[in-house]
Amino acid sequence: MGRQKRAYQSVTIRDVAERAGVAVSTVSRVLNGLDRVSEETRRRVEQAARELSYVPNNFAASMVTGQSKILGIIVPSFTHDFFGFIAQTAEHVFRKHGYLTIVSASGEDPVADPAAFLQRFYHMLDGVLLVPTAARLKDLESFDKPLLLVDRDMPGSSFSSISFDNEPACYELTRRLTEKGHRRIGLLVLNSPMNIGADRLAGCLRALREAGVEQDPALVRCCAAAAVDGYTQTRLMMTMPDPPTAIVCCSEELCTGAVRACMDLSLVPGRDISLVSFDELITPLAPTAITSVFSPRRKMAKVAAERLLEMVANPAKRIPRKDVVETIIHEQHSIAQL
Repeated sequence: MGRQKRAYQSVTIRDVAERAGVAVSTVSRVLNGLDRVSEETRRRVEQAARELSYVPNNFAASMVTGQSKILGIIVPSFTHDFFGFIAQTAEHVFRKHGYLTIVSASGEDPVADPAAFLQRFYHMLDGVLLVPTAARLKDLESFDKPLLLVDRDMPGSSFSSISFDNEPACYELTRRLTEKGHRRIGLLVLNSPMNIGADRLAGCLRALREAGVEQDPALVRCCAAAAVDGYTQTRLMMTMPDPPTAIVCCSEELCTGAVRACMDLSLVPGRDISLVSFDELITPLAPTAITSVFSPRRKMAKVAAERLLEMVANPAKRIPRKDVVETIIHEQHSIAQL
């Protein structure tokens, strides 16, 4: 049956071959998913690997294959529900395909900057999924391995990306307000160099133009993606001499702040003020369900992970490509008819 390994002692591919009664090269072919191995032999090798709790030595294998079987995921934060979900879903897809994952939260810390991460782990990584946080993409142009931007992109960037249909989604949100007779519409937009800022604003403005509305510049408020900004700007707009009758919130955080501001001002969404939001509002504070854009984050994460695997496996797939995931409007009761 072969020699036994003590706890924490490394099991090698040679041990698996000895247990299965086959050559080391045969074990290698099975573990790397190659053909020209009978089903019976494949079964014996896989059973031996399970019995010995064999863990592949990715670094040794990379000397032969040129791949480490390690991928990177960089998100702005682990605590934000959206980013944590993206990282967890992508990691699950990678694991199913035999890849290990290194995950990093970049935030706004220069030490944790994506460029520093990629430089430090360059020789370990086969590719990277990145949710960028600021205009730092030029620092990444020398990274010559597969890199896929997720959720957002920089206008004019040369990287492949996958994002939601930001412009059409915000167009549709705003159009539903104009259809109900709203003309003074406040816009809480993201102050971001990424496409999530410009594209969402463009969608809102297109709907206003089509409705013949000349937008008051005082009703366009650029914000950080934070509830406090949504709160502050909503209060400022609602205390104007001629306040808006409706507000488009271009992120969930901004909508959370807007709802809190309305509550403090004794305004009920759908009755005293109309509110719509990009991304569903998860706070239980809202007295009325908010009409919002539903972003299929699971689909985005799976598509992004599979796309990166294609780029790693096939250099021809590395030609820059911009993919878009469609969103859905969830109609609720937060839009009043004027």
